[in-house]
Amino acid sequence: GSGIDGLISTSSGFASALNVPATLLVGDSSFFHDSNGLSFLRNGLSSAERSPLTVVVVNNGGGRIFEMLPELAESVSDEVMENYFVADPQVDIQSLCKAFSIPYQRVQLKGEVAPALDRAWSSQMNNVIEAVTDPEQSKTFREKVKQAVRSKLVEKRSQIMQHSNATEFLAASKTMRIESISCERVAYPLSQDLTTFSTCKVKEMVKLTGHFSFDSGQKVVASSEVSPVPNLHKESFSEAQSQILCLSAMLQGQEMNIQGCSVSLERWYAGVMGINPDGILPSVRFGLETLLAEAASLSPPPSPPVSCGLLVSHPQLSYIDEARDILSRGFDGVKVKVGRGSVEDANVVRELRERFGPQLGIRCDANRQWSLHQALEFARNVEDLDVEFIEEPVGTFEDLRVFCERSKVLVALDESIVDIFSDDDHPISAKFDAIERALGGRGKVAAFVLKPAIIGNISKVKALIDSCCERGIKPIISSTFESAIGMAKIGDIASYADARHKEAAHHSRLVHGLGTSDWNTHDPFRNMAAANQRQSALSLDVVAPLSPSPLPVPPPSTLGSIPSTNGQVRKGPSPGLLREVGQADGGMMKLFQYESISTKRDDSAGPSEAQQGAASVVFIHGFLGTPSDWIPIMHGVSSVANTYAVSLPGHHPSVCSSSSDSRHDSIDFAATCDALLEMLASQGVDRPVLVGYSMGARIALHLVASHPSLFRGVAVLSGTAGISDALEREERTQRDAKLASEIRGDADKFMDA
Repeated sequence: GSGIDGLISTSSGFASALNVPATLLVGDSSFFHDSNGLSFLRNGLSSAERSPLTVVVVNNGGGRIFEMLPELAESVSDEVMENYFVADPQVDIQSLCKAFSIPYQRVQLKGEVAPALDRAWSSQMNNVIEAVTDPEQSKTFREKVKQAVRSKLVEKRSQIMQHSNATEFLAASKTMRIESISCERVAYPLSQDLTTFSTCKVKEMVKLTGHFSFDSGQKVVASSEVSPVPNLHKESFSEAQSQILCLSAMLQGQEMNIQGCSVSLERWYAGVMGINPDGILPSVRFGLETLLAEAASLSPPPSPPVSCGLLVSHPQLSYIDEARDILSRGFDGVKVKVGRGSVEDANVVRELRERFGPQLGIRCDANRQWSLHQALEFARNVEDLDVEFIEEPVGTFEDLRVFCERSKVLVALDESIVDIFSDDDHPISAKFDAIERALGGRGKVAAFVLKPAIIGNISKVKALIDSCCERGIKPIISSTFESAIGMAKIGDIASYADARHKEAAHHSRLVHGLGTSDWNTHDPFRNMAAANQRQSALSLDVVAPLSPSPLPVPPPSTLGSIPSTNGQVRKGPSPGLLREVGQADGGMMKLFQYESISTKRDDSAGPSEAQQGAASVVFIHGFLGTPSDWIPIMHGVSSVANTYAVSLPGHHPSVCSSSSDSRHDSIDFAATCDALLEMLASQGVDRPVLVGYSMGARIALHLVASHPSLFRGVAVLSGTAGISDALEREERTQRDAKLASEIRGDADKFMDA
C-alpha cells in the first residue's frame, strides 16, 4: 500500500475479492490510522463472502521509517523527530482487538513468529498478531547491514579496478545473460517549474536495476532509468511504465552475443527477441539500451564533460545574479531561455555580456516561439555580442531557411532533429546532406542538440554524433531532467561526443547542456550515482553502428519545408499528421488525409504530384475509435498510396449532435454509409481500398457489397458479413433493438452493457 490510511480495509477487500486467505504486514501507526477497518474482522469469523485476513502489526513505537532518512535525521532535533515524525501512537492493540472480538496474539522473539502464524492460518479465522520490536535494536541492526553492504561494494570495486583495462575483464566472454531486470517506481518533488510549459511538480521515473552474468563467470549489476517528461516526450509516464514492465519480464533469461564488445541492438531486438524496435517508446528504449550497453561494456568512468547552466530567470533572482550563481557552481557558460520579446531578450543578452565580458559563453534557446520577424530582429540586436548560437529560433523549417539566409547568427537544431531523424526511411548521411542544402550549405548550423532520452535509440545517437563531427557541427548532448542515475548515462554519452570531436581535429571545446540538476535537489540518488563512484560506465564503443538503409537518397527538396504542427493531430512512432480535407452533414462526419512531416504542402492544394494517380486507401475506425488510431499503419502505406481516415458520427473529432438536433435521429447505419460515400466522392477519392475495424469493418463491407464498382478492394479486421440464418438474424435484431432502447440516454446503463 501507499501511505498509512485504509490498509486494513483495503486488505480485507483484497482477500474478499480474490476469495483466498491473505496476510497483511503493517506498522503500528498504519494499523492505528485504520482501526475502524477492524470492523471487517469483527468476531474473528470469516464467511463464504469474505476470506480470513491475518494482520501482523509491527509495533516499533511509531513511524521509525523517518529515522532512516539521513537528511531528515540530521536536520531536526531528537525531540522534533520523536514528537512530530515518529509520533508513537501508544495504543493498546490487545484492547482494540478485544473490543472487536478478534483473536489476538503477541510475540517478542524471532522464534515465536512462525508458530503464531501457523496458529492464525490454521484457525481459518480473522486474526491479529502484534510483533513487538525494540526500535533502538532495530536501528543498530540496520546500521550493521548497511556497513556490511558498503564494505562488500568497496571490496568488489577494488577487485574490478585492479585490472589495468576494464574491458579486458570481459575479454574471455562471448555471451551476456540477462538474469533479471527489476523496475521500481520512484517519485519526488521537483525544486522548480519545468521549462517545458508543463504544470508538473513531481518527477516520476522507473528505476531499472539489471543483473547480468557472463559465460566467463563474471556477474554485473547495472542501473538506468525510464522517465518521460510532460511536453518533451510524446509518451506519458503510465505508457512508458507499462511498456518497460512488459519488456523487463520478456527479457529475463535472454542472452546477448557480445563477442568483440560490439552489440547490434537492433538485430538482437528483431532476431532474438522478435520485437520491432520502432515500437519501443523512446524513453523506454533509452533506459533499456543504456542499461544493456553499460552491462556489456565495463568501461572505466570517463572524465566528466563540460556543461553550461540553464538560465530561466528565477523569480527571486535577477538574470545577473542567476548567471553568477551558475558560474560559481563550475558551469562553463549559460543557455538563456528566450522567446518572450525580441527586444527584451536581446537586452538580457547584452546585459550578461557587458557584466561578465567575453569569457562567458552565451547560447540562446527560443523553442520555436518566435515568428520569423521577431527572430531576425533579435539576431540583428545581438550580432555584436558573440552569441554561440540560437536553438530553434522559428516554428517552421521554411522560416529557418530564411533566417539562415538573412542572419549572421548561427543556429542549432533541437526539436527539428526528432522530426527529421525519428524514422529510418533514409540514411542519416543523406538527411544531413538535405539539411545543409535546404539551409544554404555547410556552416549555417553550429550545433545539433541531441537529447538521448528523446531519441531513444543510442545507436542512432552515436551515428548522429559521428556525422556531426565529420561535418564540423558541434554535437551538444542535452539532458531532459533525469535523476543522477540517468545523468550518469547522459554524461557518458557526452564524453563519447567529446572524444569524437577531438579525434576529428576540432579545436573548439564542447559545452553540453547538462545543467538540470537544480530541478532535482530532492533526487534520492544524487549521492549514489556520481560518475567517479561507479564501477563501470556506459560506452558507446560497444554499440554496433546502424545498418545502412536500402532506400534511395532523398532529393534536395525532401527537407525543404517542415510544416508547423500547431493544432494538428500527431501520434505514433513516426512523424506525421492528419489534415482535415472534407466533412459531411455539418461536420458530423469528417475525412482526414495523412501527411508525413517531410512532405511540403499547401493547405489549399490537392494531392501532390507524387501522389496524383496513386491508389487511395481509406481507413474506418471501430466503436469508440478515432482516426489517429490508424497513424502508424498510414505512415507505412503513405509511400505508395494516398491515405485517408474517417471520423464517424458521434466520435472525436467529429461534431457530436445534441439530443435536440433534428439530425440526431437520422444517424443510422444506412445514413452513415450514404454520407461516407458522398464525402469520398466530393473530395475526389476515386475507387479507394477500404480498411475497416469492427464497426468500421461492417460499414466497409456494406459499401463494397452495395457499390462494388466504386471500390478497388476491402480489408476487414475483426468484422464479419453478418448472420446467414434468417431466424437467428431476426432474433439478434430484436435483442439489439431492445438493448438500445434500454440504454439510450442512460450513461450508466450504457457503460454496464
